[in-house]
Amino acid sequence: MLFGDTKSKARGVVTVEGYFLPNGSGAIDATSVVAPGVVSVAHAGATGKYTITFAEKYVRLLSAQFSTQRSADTWAHVTLGAVDVSGAKTIGLKVWEEEAGTVALADIASNAANKVFFRFAFQTTQDLR
Repeated sequence: MLFGDTKSKARGVVTVEGYFLPNGSGAIDATSVVAPGVVSVAHAGATGKYTITFAEKYVRLLSAQFSTQRSADTWAHVTLGAVDVSGAKTIGLKVWEEEAGTVALADIASNAANKVFFRFAFQTTQDLR
């Protein structure tokens, strides 16, 4: 099953990509998640942390890419948090912002122009050929 517009030379590789609209520290509505293969995105209860839940289990995460679109002229960087794609079917994300020379975890405000884009490649079989 391929959810993206990409191809891999290896069999057993799936790409899941899309975006979500953050809602500050509040709940993220299902209509704010545009990503086939993703069941939900939730604020993880701590500043700047989100959890993506996938529809399927995977053997392992092979790669991850992130970018943000912001309504304000601020710098933001997304990094991986906890990864459990073979059990809980989840990946954690951490959003970092820089303000006045200080970098810290930060919630992204609810705004139609604020988006977090992601692209994951997963291994779906034990043997890649």
